[in-house]
Amino acid sequence: MSADSGSGQSPSNAKYLLLLVVVVLAPVIFTWLISPSGKSDADFDRLLNAGKTYYDSGEAQKAIDAFSQALKHKPTETDLLLNLANAHRMANQPAEVIKYASEALAIDNNIGAGHFLIGCAHLRLNQTTNAIQALQQAYDIDNTIGAVGYLLGKSKLAMGNVEDAVLYLEEVATYEESHLGAAYTWSQALMQANRPDEAKAALELHQQRIADKQMPEDQAAWETCVYTEVKIPFKLDQPLAAGIAVKFVDDTVKAFGGNAAHYAGPFGVIDFNQNGINSLFVRTSTNTFRTLANTNGVFAAVGMEFPALTNANYAKCLVGDLNNDRFNDVLMIGDQGSHAYRFATNGLARDMSRFSRLSSLKAVDALIADIDFTGKLDLLAIQPEDAGLKVFRNLGSLYFKDISKTSGIPTQITGALKLVADDWNNDDMLDVIIPRKSEPPMYLQKQRGAVHSPTNTLPAKTAVMAVATGDLNNDLRIDLVTLANGKVTIQFNGLEENQTLNLAKPGAADLLLVDYDNDGWLDIFALGQGLQAFRNKGTAGFEDTTAALGLDSVTGAISQLAAADIDRDGDSDMILADDSGLKYLRNDGGNQNLQLKIRLYGNRSNASGLGIQVEGVTGGLRFKRTAQVLPVEIGVGTNALLNSLTARWFDLSLNNVDVEVKRDETVTLTELILPTGSCPYLYCWDGERFRFVTDLLGAAPLGLPVAEGVYIDADPDEIVWIGDETNFKPIDGNYRLQITEELREILYLDEAKLIAVDIPAGTEVHPNPRLLPHGSYPPAGLVALSKRSPLKQAKRSDGLDVTAALQENDDDWLSPVELREPQLRGLAKPYSV
Repeated sequence: MSADSGSGQSPSNAKYLLLLVVVVLAPVIFTWLISPSGKSDADFDRLLNAGKTYYDSGEAQKAIDAFSQALKHKPTETDLLLNLANAHRMANQPAEVIKYASEALAIDNNIGAGHFLIGCAHLRLNQTTNAIQALQQAYDIDNTIGAVGYLLGKSKLAMGNVEDAVLYLEEVATYEESHLGAAYTWSQALMQANRPDEAKAALELHQQRIADKQMPEDQAAWETCVYTEVKIPFKLDQPLAAGIAVKFVDDTVKAFGGNAAHYAGPFGVIDFNQNGINSLFVRTSTNTFRTLANTNGVFAAVGMEFPALTNANYAKCLVGDLNNDRFNDVLMIGDQGSHAYRFATNGLARDMSRFSRLSSLKAVDALIADIDFTGKLDLLAIQPEDAGLKVFRNLGSLYFKDISKTSGIPTQITGALKLVADDWNNDDMLDVIIPRKSEPPMYLQKQRGAVHSPTNTLPAKTAVMAVATGDLNNDLRIDLVTLANGKVTIQFNGLEENQTLNLAKPGAADLLLVDYDNDGWLDIFALGQGLQAFRNKGTAGFEDTTAALGLDSVTGAISQLAAADIDRDGDSDMILADDSGLKYLRNDGGNQNLQLKIRLYGNRSNASGLGIQVEGVTGGLRFKRTAQVLPVEIGVGTNALLNSLTARWFDLSLNNVDVEVKRDETVTLTELILPTGSCPYLYCWDGERFRFVTDLLGAAPLGLPVAEGVYIDADPDEIVWIGDETNFKPIDGNYRLQITEELREILYLDEAKLIAVDIPAGTEVHPNPRLLPHGSYPPAGLVALSKRSPLKQAKRSDGLDVTAALQENDDDWLSPVELREPQLRGLAKPYSV
């Protein structure tokens, strides 16, 4: 951004200000389509290879036909969708390119090739602004692809964003020596940036590289890169037909020291020292709650006992870090009231029920999840007697606020049985599924930037007793398992095919998905009157392994089943609650395969990582798991090394490569701490460098809440003081300003102009910006001040004299007395001056 300094002499006391007008553009929402499923892997391979052959030989339409037929076999295969998009690119059909690339991104939004192909298609449609948006996303995912940087830089240049164009094109010209166009376009950008000497050098570099070569004229040539190559979809190995030998051995007496009948459900599995040792929080026969510490697979009471309510029926024990202090806490949910317990080192707990404001909550089921993306675990609960839902926002420090009336989540739901949270539609946001007594499950889809809204896109169309979710066919999509009328139904996401399992025992009431043999495929357990288990055999379906696992001897009414590696031998054991107390079923044999143990270490997201999805890929195996409960234990078969392990955090997906899997180690996945939002930054040339002036347009945000359901009215006009002739100087007759988007917000600027103000010596001029909760705003204007009185004295509330720090605008800053806890980044404890 530059402005002519004029031919005349600048006034000696001129003050320069920048007037900015910002406009907001509406987001574009892409949808994706699902094609029907097809027949066999042999046909798929044949069609895939045929499509690749046609594509490599330039026969676009034949490639389109082959890939389209292959897509009917595997409609959710992202590589195949990208192949089809590329074939349409070859056929110069940009609308179809956008369609299929968008379908791939609907499955996984972090595919650089998808964004790149959409950007290329928009360029062919002469939609440069849309192209820049897509290419920028591709660049942010991987900035090492030369074609991405080149097309992005060229597009920026076409839109007049010269400074950015220079940066992108310089990068490509420097690191991609074989690129025939980067140096030439870079020279053009440098000329437009009034840097003729550098432009001449870039042009000479271009001439050296183009010698004896021909500049491509076809747009497709500039697009050619790794993203335009045909991809061979991942070859998923199927589980072994026979599998490994696994038995669940009843070791209750040893584990509980003969006191198992003294304990009851609901219970929670809790690793209170975050060291991989899974202990329990249980209800006792004397109507109290207490912690049972695990030592080498043996549980012993530790710490205080906490009283329960008389005649209360407790339905759920929820475990997670509710205070973001790196210790997991506990909520015990009951129909007469609920309890909250804050944990610290070695299982020591405090009763926070009254402080939490949950003691009066009456509920028959509940879940904890970060429903409002604040980095804290909120609470959703089903009230007894068909009274609907309750929604509580976690305000920190185990303090909850009832926001049922203002949350936007529909709470008047009749017949609600359970609450399940998972990302059904693969948009990286937690949805909520609620099975109901006499109606189909309600699916509350989390809308980006909005609330959970009911939709009818769930495949279950009849009433069910229970729901479980997880990726059962390892296609990186969450599938739905339902229980109704003595049958378990598996409905695969994005596919028309279903599988139905008949239960041999009546009375099943709930479901649990656990990979008991660590082969990387989720198995199914149905609990109620006894246990029934079904091993996942991939495309071969599910096999009833209840008797083979030794579970046919488990009888009685089972109210809860949980899986965790209690004896730390590398496989998931079972803890169950029935009418006689608690039982411990030791997993013998599952550790013949390897198990990946993960600790999610959230920073911007909730500290426990609940709701976060973990994806892994290695030779022949890929998986997606949602951290619905703790601990996170994932079978990986015989794979001792994972090629890729990705945690899909609140702000970004963090990928780890070459992750070793060891039985005695927990892999910690830490969320990077990134700045998450700020106003744009303004810089000006001071004669030696670009000097930071200020952030700006702080009163023009979109969607900034000031209260529950109340958003600030944006003030789009602002005047910003830049400086005077001593610190704002022209370059070759032009004043140059730079506005940067430093963090994760987007600036839409409609107008910017420079204002020069001539004032008498000893006078200061200041703009009059105001940040108000609502409009209307006064017009942007200036205020002139004179006769400045020096500061006499300033003291901080702790008595420290801070006069020197505040006397002048000299980068000598006043610091607060003390910062708040880490989860309140950027905030200080109250103090005054």
